[in-house]
Amino acid sequence: MPRVNKSARGKKRWVGVEFESGATSNRQLIRSLSEDLDTVEIAWVSDNEKTLILGVKLQEYQELKKKIGEAAGVRSLTSSGKIRLVKSRLSSLRN
Repeated sequence: MPRVNKSARGKKRWVGVEFESGATSNRQLIRSLSEDLDTVEIAWVSDNEKTLILGVKLQEYQELKKKIGEAAGVRSLTSSGKIRLVKSRLSSLRN
């Protein structure tokens, strides 16, 4: 069976998120964000578990950004179509 071309695969958006002190846990955040969205997943978590990268389908990206903006104790730092870029931006923000 032939592989699916890269252009035919679903597009993802990666969002770097930071928890402020006293914020909800990772699991609670994902539950609250994914109530109306199908594909919110944790792709990477920092050592101190205050910074993480969420993966979402491109079609649901705007809704995710809106929900992060409405959530208390959580803020979006950066986003991109490439997880590598989000990781590098987060590491430069921490230093």
